[in-house]
Amino acid sequence: MKMSRSSYILHNLTHITLPFAISSIFLLIDSSLDAYDVLVIALLGGFSPDIDHINIWLEYKFKNFRSFLRFVTTVRSYRYSFLIFHNLGTLIAIGLLIPIMSTISSLAAVFLTAFLAHLILDFFTDKMSIGRVTHWRYRRRT
Repeated sequence: MKMSRSSYILHNLTHITLPFAISSIFLLIDSSLDAYDVLVIALLGGFSPDIDHINIWLEYKFKNFRSFLRFVTTVRSYRYSFLIFHNLGTLIAIGLLIPIMSTISSLAAVFLTAFLAHLILDFFTDKMSIGRVTHWRYRRRT
């Protein structure tokens, strides 16, 4: 089942709004946290997983950065490369780290929760748009 253009836009919009929702939840749980710090950390955590998309740039050797950006913003199923964060091992590791880090630092828990939420959203998006998630297994190429 392929994702429609509107579903793809909704997916990207969710990546933007998810850190705000996570910030709100953490602020409701612990009102002593600074709202600005929580929001900034949630935004960083929510967008950090996509740093691994640079591997697509390196692996497919786009002629320029602009063509790479066009590719990752318009192609709905571009997880053809190994992405270090977009795999099941990372999902499990972060899921295990959140409770540990929450005892050390609430902001670390915010970051990891936003990071994990981003990856979970991408996992289910891949399932819907590509129809499979075998590339989420830890391996070199898909």
